[in-house]
Amino acid sequence: MMPFYSKRNQVYPCCREEMCVVEKHFHNLADWERECGAYNSIAGMLPVPKIVRKSPGLLVLEYLPYPSFLSVLEEQERYGFHEEPWIALTKWLQDCFERTGMLPSDTNLRNFLWDKQNRRVYGIDLESYSSLSVSDCGASLIAMLLSYDPCDTQIKITAAGLMASYLKLDQSKISASCNSLRARRAGKDPKKMSGIILAGGKSRRMGQNKSELLLRGKSLLQWQVEKMRSLGIEDIMISGASALRIPDTRTVQDEYPDRGPLGGLHACLKQARNPQCLVLGVD
Repeated sequence: MMPFYSKRNQVYPCCREEMCVVEKHFHNLADWERECGAYNSIAGMLPVPKIVRKSPGLLVLEYLPYPSFLSVLEEQERYGFHEEPWIALTKWLQDCFERTGMLPSDTNLRNFLWDKQNRRVYGIDLESYSSLSVSDCGASLIAMLLSYDPCDTQIKITAAGLMASYLKLDQSKISASCNSLRARRAGKDPKKMSGIILAGGKSRRMGQNKSELLLRGKSLLQWQVEKMRSLGIEDIMISGASALRIPDTRTVQDEYPDRGPLGGLHACLKQARNPQCLVLGVD
């Protein structure tokens, strides 16, 4: 039987009463309750293992003799690329969200099995589900795919490109997820950081609003916003009442006008949603 891995719990493939099963022993009862709820919500809508038995802290599931998508990826690295499993995985994400309104928070490729004969994807190890969008979950999954050692091989890039095409993801969203993954692995979480862009200057020497100046088809302000998004920062504030309005950012006016950058910093720091802030000038 193929081995299983879990960072948070103890997982054992074994035989019980002449039946192959997977026993999952939970360290945290809340995790057990959440995973039981996820299986109950998805069962009958999408392919998942059947629950054989459960008791507080223990979940016994049927054993499915199919390779994980990480094994599929490793096999394709050796023998060549096939698009079918990656298209099926993309479709599974779309179907899961459409039918349940939820998606897995952990986008590890080991959490999906590929039944090649029946062209079917199984979701397993459903420890955490949340109301992520399909694009966010897909970008996170692609970032994880690209990161496996050796990272960014041609097979991984091809699989990632195929999934991005089906999910209609642009490169900036994938780059942001890759940067966020690297930051988490380094012990930093960019989602716990706010961004401040100082765009409230009067541009006396320039003679026009600097934030609106174009560089390769984008305003300087747009470049700085995209730079922060590529780092995985979600709470982005723009200091300056006359600044351009950019979706998913907040414009913050100075409480004390005509105090220069310090006035902008003061107002934004008071409204920051996180204890740490990255500050950039608009130019």
